[in-house]
Amino acid sequence: MRRRRLLSAVAVVAAVASVGALAGRGGSRGGGSTGGKSRTRAQRNRSVVHGARKQGGRSLHRRRALTASAACPPAGHALDGVYHPERLRLIDPCRAVQGRVAIVRHEQDGDLHFDLALDRPYRSMLAAANYSQQSGDLVVELMPRDHGHLPAPSVGDRVALVGAFVDDADHAWNELHPVWQLRIDGGSARRSGPRFGGSPRAARSYNAISTCLTAAGRTCLGYGASPFSRAGRGGGPSGGGPAPAGDKDCSDFATQRAAQRYFLSKGGPARDPDRLDADHDGIACESLPR
Repeated sequence: MRRRRLLSAVAVVAAVASVGALAGRGGSRGGGSTGGKSRTRAQRNRSVVHGARKQGGRSLHRRRALTASAACPPAGHALDGVYHPERLRLIDPCRAVQGRVAIVRHEQDGDLHFDLALDRPYRSMLAAANYSQQSGDLVVELMPRDHGHLPAPSVGDRVALVGAFVDDADHAWNELHPVWQLRIDGGSARRSGPRFGGSPRAARSYNAISTCLTAAGRTCLGYGASPFSRAGRGGGPSGGGPAPAGDKDCSDFATQRAAQRYFLSKGGPARDPDRLDADHDGIACESLPR
């Protein structure tokens, strides 16, 4: 009988100890089992919200990347339709940029060039020659085939572009050339690319537009030729400031005589923005046939 009472007492003590241990675990969770479950649920909810926000940010970035890449041709065809493509080193076949148009130049070869003052996030795209020769702007080129597909922007326009990011090895500055997509002042996106034609690889500046064919086999119209305009840089030819650096080299001319005419039209030895007169004797591209 005494033995049974002893066993019962031991069982009661064990039960009390077990309840105390459970209560201790609840306390360590911060106020009992109910409070612990509530805090865990709140933490779980915060994690879900944070994850959704994070996923939403990734999705937005992914959507933007997909939108840009949809405008780009396959990387292996980025320079199709570009005359003398060897002068360009492809850095990125599909690059999106934004900024404000600082200078617009209509070239004799039917191109339209404009200098883009990049928004701050994109300024790492600039090379040293973009600062020394292009006033810290990125050079953008619309090709003759782009006429009718990509509108010509004006000085002061805000533009968003997608194009091939290249190094112009002849001048050591960086460009967006060709351009796949152009949006002006938040308007609709317009697209172009190799599917709209271009010039043969063997063409040069002097015959780029005459050899450029559209997808339908017609001669490209190009953007025409007119004096360039600029904003906030001291003028240009009519404003008294220095003309921007050129973008031609001796390989763009069939003869030395043609190069000399161009050289003199750009100010001759006093200016020579294209550096055609390497020995500064007043004669451009002396290595070419006369």
